Amino acid sequence: MSTLWKRINVRAYAGMKGMEKPREIFFDDHSTVVKVLSEWLEEGLHFRERRRYFRVVSIETKREYLIYHDLKSNQWFVKPAS
Repeated sequence: MSTLWKRINVRAYAGMKGMEKPREIFFDDHSTVVKVLSEWLEEGLHFRERRRYFRVVSIETKREYLIYHDLKSNQWFVKPAS
């Protein structure tokens, strides 16, 4: 997997506060259940961008990924954690 952000589909859960957290990420040929290790929000000055970032670990493979949810477009992106 390259170090560029790749668009993915995510099964997320919104708790009592209504903020979605990823539970499963879907790649082209497989999916994996993930556990959230940390999360943060970043806001850009240009175009009023808001992104929720998550550092997650795959329950099956123990690989770590960085995921972000673009709140404006409602799309999810992933790249391997370094």
